[in-house]
Amino acid sequence: MAFAAHLGFSPRDQRLLAQAAMLHDVGKLRIAASLLQKPTALDEQEWKLIHAHPALGRSLLEDEGITESVVLDVVQNHHERLDGTGYPAGISGTQVSEATRVITLCDVFAAMTETRHYGKPYTWQDALARMATKRTRLDLQFLHYFAGMVAAMHAPGLGQRSSVVAGPLHHKR
Repeated sequence: MAFAAHLGFSPRDQRLLAQAAMLHDVGKLRIAASLLQKPTALDEQEWKLIHAHPALGRSLLEDEGITESVVLDVVQNHHERLDGTGYPAGISGTQVSEATRVITLCDVFAAMTETRHYGKPYTWQDALARMATKRTRLDLQFLHYFAGMVAAMHAPGLGQRSSVVAGPLHHKR
């Protein structure tokens, strides 16, 4: 939500992005915790189960009556990449919605900077540097603004507020 505010999204779109961010991995509820927390490498069948969590999440939300297209889009597509190397559908470029691009940046940053069972966290500076190497996968314009926001939070004076005024979020099919 902070990043959406930083980008100039409307209060409504900030709330939608916050909801999507909180629900993006809801499909993991349908996957055994032992698999999600497995300390060793996953085999091919286990990866297939993990890769099913976006579709499982969307289905779960739809079964619960969630109809907001932006939220459903983020849950379904948060592992898609701009270069088409993501999953579940391998969509690329503008097929990856703006909302999904925003949530993906935040999710990647969190995965890299939070303590996880599979490794030590990176510093915020190292995480941003590594994210910058994902030039074909992540939205580099959003990454620029995200890095400025994170720097301002961690080292006041380094970052600056974005001058972007984002338009309304729209679901891309």
